[in-house]
Amino acid sequence: MSHYIMELRRYLMFECACVTSRGGKEGVFDYTQKKFAFHSISRNGGKISEANVVRIYDSGYFWADNPEEIFVAKDIIEVDGCFNALKFCIDNMDELITAEYVAEMHSRLYPGTPLHMQENLKHLISAYAREPEAGNPTIRQDITDFHIRFIQYGGDSRTASLISYMQCINNFLTPFYIHAENQAMYERYLKNIYNNAGKNDDFAEMYRNKMEWLFKVERERYRRETEAMVIEQQVQ
Repeated sequence: MSHYIMELRRYLMFECACVTSRGGKEGVFDYTQKKFAFHSISRNGGKISEANVVRIYDSGYFWADNPEEIFVAKDIIEVDGCFNALKFCIDNMDELITAEYVAEMHSRLYPGTPLHMQENLKHLISAYAREPEAGNPTIRQDITDFHIRFIQYGGDSRTASLISYMQCINNFLTPFYIHAENQAMYERYLKNIYNNAGKNDDFAEMYRNKMEWLFKVERERYRRETEAMVIEQQVQ
């Protein structure tokens, strides 16, 4: 496993544990909180600006940057939900991701909205709630397959994205979240997987592979954006 992922895990846990008030620390935990929240809300059609996501995290306040800017209460509530859910996940790093864990995560992502799980979704979560396997060659494929099936069985994309982030962290892989500018591609891949499953399995598998490629691209982007935050640079 890479030095980067070990340091990322260490910094995330340390910075999360040190949080008594949000904002102002500018470490990898703060960075991930702000980016995950902004892209999660934007992917779902939210209009809140990234600048205001940062302000809410850092100070609890937000304001209009132009006279036409409109605020939606749902966006504000769900931004804070993203912050609380990610903190819960980092606080519980390396815990098995059980149905109870997912329900707690969901309750923080969407305050006041319970998660109603069908039996097939509960079974899926239970099947993947296992200890990390060192050197498991199929773990990236497993994370992709879980993500696809979680949504297929009634889960939502935001919860699936946060689960995928933690599945990567727990298995010592570079984690990822979906950026808003990739949402259309992400939705197209899911649609083609679901529409062709059982009808044209080769076509469905091609799009499953495209989804795995997209997740790889997102992993590489996250590493590029965070590596300097967790690996100390040698002083010449």
